[in-house]
Amino acid sequence: MELIKNDEAGRTAIEIIENVRTIQLLTREGTFYERYEQCSKGQKWNELGRAWFEAANYSISQSFQYFMMTITYALGLHIISMGQKRPEHVFQGIIAMLLGAVAVMDGASYFPEFVKAKTASGMLFAMIFRKPKTGDSSVGEKMNLQGNIHFKNVKFSYPQRPRQPVMTDLNFHASRGQTVALVGPSGSGKSTVISMIERFYDPTGGAVLFDGRNLKDLCLNNFRTQVALVGQEPRLFAGTIRENICFGLGNTVPEEEVDRAVELANAKRFLSNLPHGLDTEVGEKGTQMSGGQKQRIAIARALVRNPKILLLDEATSALDSESERAVQEALDKAREGRTCITIAHRLSSIQNSDLILFIENGKVRESGTHSSLIAQKGKYYNLIKKQDLT
Repeated sequence: MELIKNDEAGRTAIEIIENVRTIQLLTREGTFYERYEQCSKGQKWNELGRAWFEAANYSISQSFQYFMMTITYALGLHIISMGQKRPEHVFQGIIAMLLGAVAVMDGASYFPEFVKAKTASGMLFAMIFRKPKTGDSSVGEKMNLQGNIHFKNVKFSYPQRPRQPVMTDLNFHASRGQTVALVGPSGSGKSTVISMIERFYDPTGGAVLFDGRNLKDLCLNNFRTQVALVGQEPRLFAGTIRENICFGLGNTVPEEEVDRAVELANAKRFLSNLPHGLDTEVGEKGTQMSGGQKQRIAIARALVRNPKILLLDEATSALDSESERAVQEALDKAREGRTCITIAHRLSSIQNSDLILFIENGKVRESGTHSSLIAQKGKYYNLIKKQDLT
């Protein structure tokens, strides 16, 4: 319970620090002050209780030494007066008992720290020895993917919400080199499809097949080297642009491959305007780069791996119109020659897809090309109509 209270106060403090500008703009400083104060109150009383316990423990352990001295001297004098033992033998016994009392006293003073260390180490070792549900990522069949993806009667619920199914009976097939777009309302399971392709989760029913082989039977490390993801908010690491593009590949990437990935990602122009080009520092979490620049760096990072499968999860939704055009051009180039699964709320970016799937409540409700779905005047047509794209 103590760890939870401390963690809650720490989480609140971090949230306030990371979002201080938003809090100031919303003039909610008082609200967050009260929230942190409320979190701290529980911690305060908990710490006071612990201080009282430690003080009582220390005073009792210190008193124990003198209590034992009183008892042993009284008992020793009684034994000597009765003539049962010689004085030197009695004093040997007294010293032994006093040394034992000191040992008990010292050990008792460390008891609270021992309890905390035992709890913390138990949590740590539970984490160290926890086995992922997806199994050992280095075990399984290694194969060169062709890019054929088949979701076969897939059912899935998140472990935190086992009674709320995200997928009830999902079926679709993406052929090699095909661009498949997933559309539908929020919470319909589109991003879950991406997570299952990356095997962050396994289906609770059905199977996810790649080139006819169950994903569970494949070597996860080998599989992930052939899959790349570009998300809505790309994650950059402190370092240079080159280091971020080649992240995880070491110094083995030839310069011409990096240049080719940069060119395909439409990043050549903005890199030429930077004083150090590819060796420019991006800052912590990429803070020195704009949203469009970070996105194009992420695309280059994906392409330098030459993946067989490219996953795009709302890659342009957070960009302004100018950056979106540049990134969309880069994505169009990136899709060529590889299977692409894309999610987009701006439906103008997916109209040229080979196959569009409208997903709702964990099932494919409609599938086809943009023109065929418009002709059906169903759910996809209504979604398009809301965005005035007809």
